[in-house]
Amino acid sequence: MITRIFFSYSYISDVKSLPGFVKGGRDKVPKEFNDYSQKQIANWADKDIQENVDAVATKSKNHLDISARKFKSPTYDLGLGSFDCEYFKYNFSVTQLEDDPSKCVFQGLLEIESAESFDQIEDQIDSCFEYKFDKAVSTFPKGEGESDFKELIYTLDDNKKNLEAVFEFSYENDFSQFQLVHKKARTQINVSESALEINFKSSETLASMLEVLKDLNQKIFSPVISEGLLLLES
Repeated sequence: MITRIFFSYSYISDVKSLPGFVKGGRDKVPKEFNDYSQKQIANWADKDIQENVDAVATKSKNHLDISARKFKSPTYDLGLGSFDCEYFKYNFSVTQLEDDPSKCVFQGLLEIESAESFDQIEDQIDSCFEYKFDKAVSTFPKGEGESDFKELIYTLDDNKKNLEAVFEFSYENDFSQFQLVHKKARTQINVSESALEINFKSSETLASMLEVLKDLNQKIFSPVISEGLLLLES
């Protein structure tokens, strides 16, 4: 049973290219990863965050025909901007890269309220965002079927010869997660007891990503696991 659905995208930026960073002045590119430099980066990125979230709010208001009575103004915190509406919740944030303190990563995170309400806006929603989403995640209650999840891995491994005609298959040593990588499309599918995550390598609409996500949930967690496995090949 799917409990929540998310889409996300991210991109990396040089700290010195942030709008609030003053080149040749008092601002220095961070050389260490720590709380102080993360706060500096959040402040320097404030304009980018506000412009991104404000644009999403404006386009959503206009393209999704959200009434003034239901429209909620965006909110902002240090390094984070948020916009909620009747169809979705959207966050846009910035964090410092731990392995390269001179760079930061921006991430857009979209949570849809329900697959049913999404159907009402599937033709318009992509036009509300500047960037294309490339990851889809569905979550479900954890711990309800630990033995069933291990059995699913057993079944996938038992049928590995057939499966590997289409996918590269691997699983963690503690049976907490398994991964499928489509050999042609290079789409990555990571599955744990609590979530299914798809990393798309080609540009897709949100509607098509959601359709793939729902389809994989149904096929992988088919009541008859072997049938779901065979369907994966298509």
